[in-house]
Amino acid sequence: MGLRFHKKLKIFPGLSVNLSKSGMSLTVGKPGACLNLSKRGSRMTVGLPGTGLSYSKFLSSNPNSSTNHRSGNAAPVSLSTKVIICICLLLFLAWCCHS
Repeated sequence: MGLRFHKKLKIFPGLSVNLSKSGMSLTVGKPGACLNLSKRGSRMTVGLPGTGLSYSKFLSSNPNSSTNHRSGNAAPVSLSTKVIICICLLLFLAWCCHS
């Protein structure tokens, strides 16, 4: 078993920076739904808070990353899909800050 390190720094409600041995990532969301952005790509996670049940899926991956996720490379994401993801992220951020 290898040595692991993980630290989560809360910037403000709904936004946190995650630090680990392999790098840094940004998480946006509330319990039950979040989006994680890292050098490996974008990952969406939805779940039932307090139950330990969740579903996670890579939305895009960085083909230049040396640390590919376990399920292999995700399909390339088109520009229109990236624009939709960005718009959804901005709307979600606005909702988080307003709540």
